[in-house]
Amino acid sequence: MENLENIPDKFKSEVAFIGIFIKDEKRDTFLLALNSAGISIKIWGPRWHKSNHWEELKQIYQGSFLSGKDYQYAIRGSKICLGFISKGN
Repeated sequence: MENLENIPDKFKSEVAFIGIFIKDEKRDTFLLALNSAGISIKIWGPRWHKSNHWEELKQIYQGSFLSGKDYQYAIRGSKICLGFISKGN
């Protein structure tokens, strides 16, 4: 297993969320509330630009899809990695 020193800094965070923006599920407002409370958060995933809060989210948005090592780095590089179940699931 790799140690944390081998994880690139861009993947290190206090809190990470890797997932899609889904309209009306309020993921965006929740993540912004965490950020506003002073919690350092990074977001990866598609469609976040469709949020009504995109201008604020841009500060914490890291990019769209992650796969392979980058996906592993983002999870392992965070102290807390959030997972949200969609209403559809």
